[in-house]
Amino acid sequence: MTFTTWARAPWLGRLSVEGFAPAPAGATVMAVWSELPKWFPRIELSEVAVLPDHVHGLVELREHHDDSASLGDVVRVWKAVAAHRIHPQLPEFKWTDGYWDRIVRTESEFETVRAYVSENVARHLLKLKVPP
Repeated sequence: MTFTTWARAPWLGRLSVEGFAPAPAGATVMAVWSELPKWFPRIELSEVAVLPDHVHGLVELREHHDDSASLGDVVRVWKAVAAHRIHPQLPEFKWTDGYWDRIVRTESEFETVRAYVSENVARHLLKLKVPP
């Protein structure tokens, strides 16, 4: 999944020679991400990459007897809780509406997507011509 900040504002942090340095909003986004399995036992978090103006995340939805949440339910809660926690320090923070998602059907494709997400910061550093 991919989520972007409103108008691609770099509220989540900055890229530098050292890599990605999360702003308080970026740290909040990562913290809320890690809490998702407590609220939705059917999801398993795989990878997340937070960049200044967007987030890539990879989750697995599994069958669970007490949890029938959809991916949309998970995203709605994650974006709402993150925004709620960010607003006291950054009142102008806003996500764009919606998100981009993709169903991964094979283990090979899953590994390709996992690599893409985990290497995302390094790719952005190369685009900026900042050595990783």
